[in-house]
Amino acid sequence: MDILSLGTQSFRNIIKNGYIYVDKTDLLTDIIQKSAIFLSRPRRFGKSLLLSTTNEIFSGNRELFEGLKINNSGYSFDKFPVLSFNMSITSTTPELLTSNLLAMLNSKAKSENIDTPLASPDVVLPILIEGIYKKYKKELVVLIDEYDDPVSSQVYNIDLAEKNSEILRLFYSSLKSCSDYLRFVFVTGVTRYGMMGISAGLNNLTDISFDPKYSHICGFTEEEVK
Repeated sequence: MDILSLGTQSFRNIIKNGYIYVDKTDLLTDIIQKSAIFLSRPRRFGKSLLLSTTNEIFSGNRELFEGLKINNSGYSFDKFPVLSFNMSITSTTPELLTSNLLAMLNSKAKSENIDTPLASPDVVLPILIEGIYKKYKKELVVLIDEYDDPVSSQVYNIDLAEKNSEILRLFYSSLKSCSDYLRFVFVTGVTRYGMMGISAGLNNLTDISFDPKYSHICGFTEEEVK
């Protein structure tokens, strides 16, 4: 009997280990033709796996999609540089949130041999994106998982939540300013961004959270379970 993986968030691992994969790539084929997408779903609904699948698509790893719908759709699997961020980072103080954001950015800059200044995350991010764009001479794909965690995880500390919200607002606004260098942006989280006090930094996203066309983009339908 085939194995249904539990808690596996890596599309590559699911395919390589022969686990059951419920094919959502027909919906992804449509989504990735757009420029900037937002999806809200509860925790443990498969958002991270969805972003992992998107990462492999834009990384040009066609061999992982043998037998899946996207492989038969005519999609070209052109390769793009991908920046992936998981925002489930320690954010118990504004200083920790800032330092952890910088650590993520500087780690990615180091791996690409790009020099970044000693500055705030909203200053470093555009420099990193422009540097990668110039290095590869190709637009970037940016994937952001749990975009709201530094705010939603502090819901019982309103003062801290508001300070973290301002840091994220500046961070996401700086991403918006890089639109000329971006091929695709995919942002996921638990809370719809209009409720988070950071919507000004994300107002260029198309929200598909309640679009019936994508209602089964995460999770299993009854038909899929059967």
